[in-house]
Amino acid sequence: MQPSRNIPGAPTDAPWGRALGELNRGETQWTVYLEMRPNPRGTTLKYNSLQGRLHFVGTGGQVRSTGWIFAEWSDADILHRFNEFSASELWLLLDSLA
Repeated sequence: MQPSRNIPGAPTDAPWGRALGELNRGETQWTVYLEMRPNPRGTTLKYNSLQGRLHFVGTGGQVRSTGWIFAEWSDADILHRFNEFSASELWLLLDSLA
């Protein structure tokens, strides 16, 4: 996994965030970031796993973040799971964080 650092507009509490795209509705725009980390409990398992969470950064500097909603064996697996979300499902998730 290659971390993306110093992304303009990335949340400061997510230095490992990877920009995945934007959600646009009218004049409202949110950039979606995916943050991944080793599962802290993974050290007790035979195999290491990763956790992931989403950060939504609005045009006005608003930040909304999920909990660690992904748990997979690799960053590719987490990206695959993220790609299963439709834009409308991401909007629902974002709205639930308000």
